[in-house]
Amino acid sequence: MALNMHAGIDEKIIMFFMNDALKKAEKGEIWLFFDEINTCNHIGLLADLISRRMLNDKPIHPNIRLFSACNPYRIRTRTQSEVGLTNKIKMYEERSNLVYQVKPLPDQILDYVWDYGTLKPSDEYKCIQIMVERYLKELAHPVFAELLYTSQKFIRNVEEPYSVSLRDVKRALTLAKFFYNSLEIRPAYKKGHKYPPPGNPTITTRSYVLALGLCYHSRLYDQDLRKQYRCEMEQILRNHEIYIEENMFSKIIREEQEYYINRMQCPPNTAHNEDLLENVFAMIVCILTRIPLFLIGATGSSKSLAIRIISSNLRGSDSNDKFFRKLPQIYIIPYQGSSSSTSDGLIKVFDKANKYQETTSKQFPVISVVLLDNVDLAEANPFNPLKILHSLLEPSYPATGPTVSVIGISNWRLDSSKSSRALLVQRPQFNLDDLVDTAERLLNEGAIASGQRDALNPLTKAYSNFVKYGQSSSNFHGLRDYYALVKRLSLNEITPENIQMALSRSFGGIGNHAKLCDQYFGNVLKMFNNHKPWPYKQIPIEQLIDSNLNDSDARHLMVIGKSDSIVNLLTCQLRRRDLDPVVILGSQFPDDQEDYYYSVLRRIMMYVETGSPLILIDLETIYGSLYDLWNQNYIAVGSKDNVKYFTRVALGAYANPMFYVSPNFKCILVKDETKLAFADPPLLHRFEKQRLSINDLLDDKQKLLVEYLDNWTNQITTLVKANSVTGLHNRFTQEDLFIGFDKDETLQSLIFHITTNNPEANDNEILEKCKESLIAIASADGIIRAELSILEKDEVDRWKHVYFNQQHHNGLSNCFDALFGLFDPEGQLKKLSYDQVLILQCDINTINAKCIKLVKYIVEQFRNEFLAEKEKGESNMPIKHACIIFHIRRDYESNLIKFSFICGWKQITIESLKSPEAPLTDFLDKPLNEIINSEFYEKIVDSTMPFEKILEDELLWCLSCIKYQHSNVNYISALNNQILSNSIFVNCIKTKTFEWIIENYKNWQYEVVLDKVYLSKFTCLSLALQDYIRIIIKQTVAKILYSLEKLSAVATFFNYNNNSKESKIKNELSDLWKHFFMDNTIVNINNLVIL
Repeated sequence: MALNMHAGIDEKIIMFFMNDALKKAEKGEIWLFFDEINTCNHIGLLADLISRRMLNDKPIHPNIRLFSACNPYRIRTRTQSEVGLTNKIKMYEERSNLVYQVKPLPDQILDYVWDYGTLKPSDEYKCIQIMVERYLKELAHPVFAELLYTSQKFIRNVEEPYSVSLRDVKRALTLAKFFYNSLEIRPAYKKGHKYPPPGNPTITTRSYVLALGLCYHSRLYDQDLRKQYRCEMEQILRNHEIYIEENMFSKIIREEQEYYINRMQCPPNTAHNEDLLENVFAMIVCILTRIPLFLIGATGSSKSLAIRIISSNLRGSDSNDKFFRKLPQIYIIPYQGSSSSTSDGLIKVFDKANKYQETTSKQFPVISVVLLDNVDLAEANPFNPLKILHSLLEPSYPATGPTVSVIGISNWRLDSSKSSRALLVQRPQFNLDDLVDTAERLLNEGAIASGQRDALNPLTKAYSNFVKYGQSSSNFHGLRDYYALVKRLSLNEITPENIQMALSRSFGGIGNHAKLCDQYFGNVLKMFNNHKPWPYKQIPIEQLIDSNLNDSDARHLMVIGKSDSIVNLLTCQLRRRDLDPVVILGSQFPDDQEDYYYSVLRRIMMYVETGSPLILIDLETIYGSLYDLWNQNYIAVGSKDNVKYFTRVALGAYANPMFYVSPNFKCILVKDETKLAFADPPLLHRFEKQRLSINDLLDDKQKLLVEYLDNWTNQITTLVKANSVTGLHNRFTQEDLFIGFDKDETLQSLIFHITTNNPEANDNEILEKCKESLIAIASADGIIRAELSILEKDEVDRWKHVYFNQQHHNGLSNCFDALFGLFDPEGQLKKLSYDQVLILQCDINTINAKCIKLVKYIVEQFRNEFLAEKEKGESNMPIKHACIIFHIRRDYESNLIKFSFICGWKQITIESLKSPEAPLTDFLDKPLNEIINSEFYEKIVDSTMPFEKILEDELLWCLSCIKYQHSNVNYISALNNQILSNSIFVNCIKTKTFEWIIENYKNWQYEVVLDKVYLSKFTCLSLALQDYIRIIIKQTVAKILYSLEKLSAVATFFNYNNNSKESKIKNELSDLWKHFFMDNTIVNINNLVIL
């Protein structure tokens, strides 16, 4: 009994296997074989079995003999993803440098391990010779064994030593036998055409070549490598006096491919290029022989088209072609790979295929085919659902292979443990001949005159050069974009104008279309402009989007930019076309996981069926489930006059339901430009791409207003009057003044919003409204800094007055009362019904920005519905208020949150939710000594004698700043008490402190607002100013005390002052001490610095 282990085997399966073995052991000796034990998650259980012969702490029957095998711990020396597209997802299987994903063997079974190693070349050759003789019998020839051995060696040299095994030899033998039997009974596909032709090569030789071609030649991902392989095969055949040259080897394969394709009915304008021929050939042969196939190639390499063609032609007795009528009917069970794929889902698909396979009969033969579409997407799943493929592709004894055919389609190569269990076809990059051939097939006769067909060569060369050298991001454009370009050109006469439009649409999303047209496609444009240079003129993005929406045959649209504003821009654009788009945003909330995304997929299916235009954002998790929809790979049902289209969706782990696609359906996928580098190329290639920003929708007048406003914001943030000593004035930007400022969107969206809602306003009125909106989102410290800016003082003063006296930045109650009237005079929230107000709070440092975006959009949706109902005359509906409060730290990263005005939200910056006890305005435009002696400051320090209270709190700190020769804690403590208990000394300190402050801190507020680091410590400017006042006082006092101690003046003061007797001398000494004390030449603190 054998059990194939893999990551999908759980403890229940092992226990079931062992219980069955224990029953059989009662009757006699039984051998158990566990294959690949170090791929299983329960290796501890197996280790106990092997080393201790224990199962769940119970000894197993003595009749049981245990054997196991494990995969080698082998380091990968080179990447194997050299074909298809560059995978930007760090795949689960590729996270390690190991060839096989194995787990370390427990120490307790290391003594039982015997290293089998690898077959020696001579031993492998002998094995191959034996396999050829036993399997092929009368078809066997020594040359085939040598060809197979050399093929194995060639692949190892190209890839890795472990890339091929005797599995590949067995597949080649199966194919040689299949081709021989098939070639003997081939009917001609047209009159007078016999295939295979008589003579050299013989059918036996031809079957060898075809088997080698499919097993080894087709897995080589480079045309030069393929030619090199054919040359080596030619040499071996020549040594055995079989004269098949390299080009004849290629011709034999091509003839076989054409034999199948020429019997098939293909969609109109299908190009019979090398990709399609090889794909169709490999699929048909692997389906008929039940050899699993993995077909690897970039998007646009005709993988899905090949499946469609085979499915529509191989229909058993219902086939149009007489040769295909003799073949079994193909029944395809598709499985759409996605990040939500699971092992259970794959098992269910195979179970379904097996059940259908049971319906086959001699009269009506059927072959079930499991189609693993985009199987590479499932590898991105961290739970590794493809682990189950090991046992499905190689079922346990006595089965010799899967009972159904398996075809896996992928954009990049899977890991070795999977690809070794199937025949591998890896499509090389398109060559120029294939590109020209494809273009000829796709172009209508009327689109290009016969004499102008030479233009296809420069067109294909231009595309090839652009893909290699013109893309800022690899694989951003691909073959699908090339096909779209050619199809677009086929619709109209080829003129420079039409070429430019086709280029801008097919290769959009790059921003610089001028470089595309001039540098890469300039010769093509020249050819159709009487060989004169074509003057490039930028096509507005809005026009390109409209062109896509007007084109019923166009691909779906991907719009790239800053997704927050793009959604609203697209919505406006679609509504101008009398379309009501449905916008679906993906959720990043932790609780919105599997069930949420299923519900989103069901919503999308519903809107696809009704033909509602869809705008999708941040739904990367489900895009892979909709690849058939993006492909526009529809199944047509009904007559030509009443045709209906259906497509598939991967709905969760198990379901791949078909659903109807309305002919009016259009989809726009919005992609955040900052995440573009991580987008999967297969997704990008399926869409027509355009970059959109608010600037693209502004007219010339609006752009001038933006330019003026930008100049104004630069002026108000450029500080030239700041104290040069601080060295900080050049560190402040627009983002520091205007919270959430974005240089690409804030001003543009503001102009767009104000001009749209005030169509009658003149330029000055628009600019005033814009400035007022900007001042509303300004920080209080930024407004004070503006006084030092290069903006004219009168204007700064005016906006400062607006900010502090007309707008409402003094706490949440002040702001809400002004906006909504929600607070009573005491600052308490009025009693409202639960549905009248919604307040949401979020900290931008702890919450995902996409969650904020989703919440905003949900509120906007309800607002639009509310306004729509209100317009219908339901005026009795209560007003509803919604407020989102963003908690932003002063040192926030500007990229964490950006605000746009295009959505219509009223935006305002407030210092704190609670109105401060000391209003900020009380600290402005007043001397420091006046503030300290004011009533409101008495409230702040909770004392009628503010200076004395601060001195009491900070005196010990002041004394600790003095470095005494002999540190004495008792002395400092005693001195602290002496000073605080002597009102005369305190008044002297107070007087000198105020004198110093008046002289040296005339613009003390600027020192606070110019220090970014200091500001970041406080939640609001008011607290920063309060703290700075305390710092100024205690530092000044510390300097004064230091100067006095240096002169021993403190001791002098208290020596005579402690004399309780009042005398004339005592008073004179006191006056003299005060005189010296107030003399700045004696007690000089100008140059003192506190460290």
